[in-house]
Amino acid sequence: MDRRLLLPVALSALLAAGCGGGGTSGPGAGTADIDSGATVGADAGEAGAEQSCENPVDGWAVTFPGDWYTNTTEVLDACSVFDPQPITLPEASEIPADLAIVIRREERPFADATSEDPAEERVSSEEATVAGRPALRVEVRATGQGLLDAGTVTYRYYVDGGDGSTIVAQTHDVEGTDFERNRRVLDDMMESLELF
Repeated sequence: MDRRLLLPVALSALLAAGCGGGGTSGPGAGTADIDSGATVGADAGEAGAEQSCENPVDGWAVTFPGDWYTNTTEVLDACSVFDPQPITLPEASEIPADLAIVIRREERPFADATSEDPAEERVSSEEATVAGRPALRVEVRATGQGLLDAGTVTYRYYVDGGDGSTIVAQTHDVEGTDFERNRRVLDDMMESLELF
């Protein structure tokens, strides 16, 4: 295929998958507050321009770094996984822990989703507001009783979906990832999160 056709074809595929501007009209459009004592998203503009995507099945839109990738609808609903490298998701398997950021909707109430889990030790916990909804930002360390190796640190947001569900967005500190960068990017993504 002629290389001059690759960009238009790639852009068409992204737009068909619900990415690249769906629901927002530029970086930061519709940004929601994250209310807490901490600085959220400090220094996370390092990637430059932003892009946005929408997950119409689970009901969110979010911005992410312009030089990152998100998934299409082939294995998971669009706009669920984000990484600075192209994403290939295995079918009928767990989502790899080395992907930079994963967002999902859990069909369980916020209070249940945010309760302590024996597979992890809570290191820190902070109440917040994301997309105008109650949220909890936590850092946890795996105990080895779950899927992650003992000692693996996860930085996670729980956002009350308002309908008995909970939005969970997280990044793991595993080999081959830039955990601190991914934390900053996740903070910025949660500032931009829109629920519908």
